[in-house]
Amino acid sequence: MLLSHGSSVTMPEGSGDHLSWRERLLATCIVASLALPFIPVPGDGVAQMKAVRHDTEVAKVKVSTEAPRSVCEVLAFSLAYEDPATGAYQRVACK
Repeated sequence: MLLSHGSSVTMPEGSGDHLSWRERLLATCIVASLALPFIPVPGDGVAQMKAVRHDTEVAKVKVSTEAPRSVCEVLAFSLAYEDPATGAYQRVACK
């Protein structure tokens, strides 16, 4: 329970809501691992990123943009999929 005194908020003593050093280390590792693929790599060039979506009912949808090569590779890996029921698929190519 938080006690409010004017504009400041303090924790009562013995509340046990503080993070231990292990929990802080774990939280830091999780945040760093999620941010790691998007940190610019020295010497990383710019890639032309092209995404193509093939649908059975709709014509091809093509999107193109520029992105750092490392970001493009991460997105190409995570966005590629194929729907086994319909045969529709999406691919991202880094050139």
